[in-house]
Amino acid sequence: MKFKPKRDLTYAIVIWLGPALILPYLIFSFSIYMLIVFSIYLLLAFWIWNSTSYKIENGELLIKCWVMKKRIKISEIKSVRKTKNNYSSYCLSAERLGIKSFNEGEIYIAPLETDIFLSEVQKINSSIQIT
Repeated sequence: MKFKPKRDLTYAIVIWLGPALILPYLIFSFSIYMLIVFSIYLLLAFWIWNSTSYKIENGELLIKCWVMKKRIKISEIKSVRKTKNNYSSYCLSAERLGIKSFNEGEIYIAPLETDIFLSEVQKINSSIQIT
């Protein structure tokens, strides 16, 4: 089952502000250099914004965010807690889930449908503590 990421305004501003600031300069004083910078920045922003996903498949949680990828066996997850923070992670939202596993420490994700995600994870590993 695939889960879309939760996205909030803060991350939208951080990701999309660069292209928005370059665009007026590009319009009013065209330069090939700025067109290249704008195009690269726009492609990277689009890639970051649209590549984040979480997938439960074959007893594993597959996490993708931009160039970062992670696999966690759901059987190795100890606990999941709801949290709000801005630590570097596989998220586009400050409202996220902290996943603690035996091998990985704590990893943060932010699925849009948190309750459905938690129930799917618990179907595979009923001993996960959710706080």
